Amino acid sequence: MTASKISGVSCMHASEAASFGLQSAWNEVLASGLLPNWLTRVKVGATASDEIFARGNLRLLKYRCDDVTEPTPIVIVPSLINRHYILDLLPERSLVEAFVQAGFETYLVAWSTPPDEDRYLSMDDLLERRLLKAIDKVAPNAKVHLIGQCLGGTFAALL
Repeated sequence: MTASKISGVSCMHASEAASFGLQSAWNEVLASGLLPNWLTRVKVGATASDEIFARGNLRLLKYRCDDVTEPTPIVIVPSLINRHYILDLLPERSLVEAFVQAGFETYLVAWSTPPDEDRYLSMDDLLERRLLKAIDKVAPNAKVHLIGQCLGGTFAALL
């Protein structure tokens, strides 16, 4: 016989009770005002950009710069594992934003999770069919400043 049948009171499963308890506690923390405002309102990758190229799991973002003063564009290649916005984390805490404010035409590769069919790609395929094509979109016959972060640095060195 269950407790609910003995006492006539409805009974919830222990996991439901724990979940309800955690949700109630979190609601109390939110209502208390103890959390700083930025914790609940952080928007990463906020520098204005447009996607100008996509191939496979690579997207190329061009950041909007009203006053380009530097002749050679910057192309940033982050790691395949990290998200691209790690280099554009917060306003005034952004490598991308600093380059744009310095007058550079700035581009950033955004890698997404590779689809299953990419398991057959070689390193050469990834570099030649995706990364070099993206760089050619930026400056087909000109130089670029190529900056690599983590595994992106390895890719940049291999080019």
